[in-house]
Amino acid sequence: MLVNAVTDQEIQPMVDGMVIDLSSIGTNSLTISAHARDGVGSAYMQLTSSGGSISRFGSVAPYTLRGVNNGDYTGWTFSAKPYTVTIDFYAGSGTNSTLVDSQIIHFTVVQ
Repeated sequence: MLVNAVTDQEIQPMVDGMVIDLSSIGTNSLTISAHARDGVGSAYMQLTSSGGSISRFGSVAPYTLRGVNNGDYTGWTFSAKPYTVTIDFYAGSGTNSTLVDSQIIHFTVVQ
């Protein structure tokens, strides 16, 4: 789920091939939140682009790219370019537990 980190509101589901228009959202401070199915105990997210990558491991829902504190999402400043986010969901509280689901989403940010 794409989240506006300024308003802490969900914008839209993330789907492969989507285009995110920053001018229509009104901010480039965004984050990604993964809604996990039952049986998930942790998640690992990695965001990659031509500028490098960031990653985050979480063992408490909601699973987000940059973290959330009492409903206040920490944003990432997105630039106009292509990105890939990989989300791996694990049964236990660590990446050494059973992988139960994985998602790869390619998207492009435009101004």
